Amino acid sequence: MESTGGPAAINAFMDTVSRFNGPSESAVLDAEASDTFKGHSIWLYNVAAMMAARGEIWNWGMDDPILAKEIDEVLPGSLQFCTDGVSEQLYFRALRELPLALDEYAGKTVLEIGSGAGEGLNFLSRAAPGGRFLGVELSPMAVRRSNALLARGDQLRYIQGDAEALPLGDAEVDVVISVESSHNYPHPERFLAEVARVLKPGGYFSFLDGFTEHRYDVTTLLKRDVPGFEWLSEEDISEHVRAGIRKRMAPGSHFRRVAEVGSSRLRRHVAFQMQATTMGSPFIGMETSPVVRAMQKLGRVPSAWTLPVESYVHSVARRRPE
Repeated sequence: MESTGGPAAINAFMDTVSRFNGPSESAVLDAEASDTFKGHSIWLYNVAAMMAARGEIWNWGMDDPILAKEIDEVLPGSLQFCTDGVSEQLYFRALRELPLALDEYAGKTVLEIGSGAGEGLNFLSRAAPGGRFLGVELSPMAVRRSNALLARGDQLRYIQGDAEALPLGDAEVDVVISVESSHNYPHPERFLAEVARVLKPGGYFSFLDGFTEHRYDVTTLLKRDVPGFEWLSEEDISEHVRAGIRKRMAPGSHFRRVAEVGSSRLRRHVAFQMQATTMGSPFIGMETSPVVRAMQKLGRVPSAWTLPVESYVHSVARRRPE
């Protein structure tokens, strides 16, 4: 599963994600191809974890004034400092849409699959302080970073593991969340089966991600076959996500202040354009500037890449009580 890294690993990672999110005949990966892909993924997210700023949450975010008001009531001022307040809203929604009040998480274990740099789960652990929060992440460096900066005993901790083969026992957790991570899983059927396996009877699954048309169709079919699951709701939150991306891309935003780094106007412009693509700018129809496109053709900067996401969907399921 090891990768030598570098531009070749980045290109291979992007090509493979495009394959299994699209209708290609080669979309299904065999064991060797899957291991190779996960090696590239580990290398890429190890690098990202080492570069991640404190408080940086890895998702496109969303913007809903009602949700923002609720967050401010629970954690006053948390959306005002060193953030645009949109990534936090997406995480807060992951718990808000479950039939549990925040004070009902006391004694319950909440698992995040694909916890990244750990900041999103850290935010939730503050919103529902009585719960036990566990993040599982494929990247060892991201896990190391998360535990070094964020872990708080049994209340919040992180472990290394594969979403398609979770290092947990059967019926071990009360709630599972997955926030903008599953599009990187080559075998979504294994991921969903693992969620069902580790959930206690009566436990809940909150599932948010952006979908290509093909991946949404595949996931919709797979959801019907998850053992012991009843799907309680599905909502297309694309417009709220687009509103969050627009807020992040707006002049004067925290994202722009951080992204626009460099000693010249050109360097700042290129840095922003490249990071904007990663944070969902194509989903709002924002195109790469002619200057950056010209530099990409000349090989001066790497080509920007993103999945052709058609919708952003939040689904909630419950594992049936025995």
